[in-house]
Amino acid sequence: MKNKILLLFLIFLLFITPVKKEDTKILFLFYIAGDNDLYQNAIDDLNELKSQNKINSKVLILFDGIYETKIFEIDGNKEIVLKKFGNLNSGDPNLLLNFLNLGFSKYYPENVIVVLWGHGDGRNFKGGNFKGVCFDEKYSDYLTIKEIKEVLEKIYKDFKRKIDILIFDACFMQTIEISYELKDYVKYIIASQTYVPLDGLPYDDIFSRLSNLNEKNLTPLFIGKEIVDAYFYSYQGGSQGKEEVQISLINTETTTKVLEVIKDILKNFNIDDRILKVRENYLIPLNDKYVDFLGFFENYITELDSIKDDLVLININSFKESFNGISFYFPPYYLPINLDFFKESGFERILWLLFSY
Repeated sequence: MKNKILLLFLIFLLFITPVKKEDTKILFLFYIAGDNDLYQNAIDDLNELKSQNKINSKVLILFDGIYETKIFEIDGNKEIVLKKFGNLNSGDPNLLLNFLNLGFSKYYPENVIVVLWGHGDGRNFKGGNFKGVCFDEKYSDYLTIKEIKEVLEKIYKDFKRKIDILIFDACFMQTIEISYELKDYVKYIIASQTYVPLDGLPYDDIFSRLSNLNEKNLTPLFIGKEIVDAYFYSYQGGSQGKEEVQISLINTETTTKVLEVIKDILKNFNIDDRILKVRENYLIPLNDKYVDFLGFFENYITELDSIKDDLVLININSFKESFNGISFYFPPYYLPINLDFFKESGFERILWLLFSY
């Protein structure tokens, strides 16, 4: 215990080095969890980040690899290492908090984009949370959504601003539960309902596009559209080949209205075998815990029609299935996930009635 406390204290001291703030139109804060079987893919993405000019942007990266953890800026094609550590745990929320604190303390950004890079949908090591990202193989740990929320809450309180765009470069992270959980601290979320290919987002294409934006278009929605388009078209015979992909941009603020609609309909929901048959029509490929949210509920209610365009601002999909941009947790069994939308909407009760005997 003493050694752990000492380690945390040393990390804290390293992170609070005074820095002079720099102005920038867009600040990218990359939190890359590469201490796992994605290590080489993480290296490949770093090379992509170095291959393009960063006009309008600053890039700060925490890279947790197999051998060490380091924080560095990318200036042109060069790494400027700010801090270097032994192999730290990217599943530790304190590491994420200290990294984001450093980024906000170092820059005056007009737009802040945080990228959480790594395995998504978690590895089930933390009790009832069962949902997360940035898996660290050495420590058998990952960031849960609740931990991310707590980190972003502290950042919001200290710096008095939300994250403009949170990007999950990870599989299966675009769910209504996540957007609702983070709504008070994140404006928009870019992620995929489905798996993300090993090549992930095409950062060379993204920065090429952003460098060509007019200054008047340097807003979260314009930036988000460029990121979504770059990802999708890179897999349609572009820079990353040909592969089925889906990606969307979600307005987290609208999730409060969505919750009220779902809560109302589920009060008197008719629970029968038809629910499971409808569920089968909207399963997310390779992950039967998740179902297309809008597709499923369009079978039962029309009230979402008036707000779904405010919820899913951009949705692009090349799968043969018609994914609508956001999923929800609907496994073929009952298991709580400790996320507010799941409980407050009443869907936890529905699962319990369906699968508890």
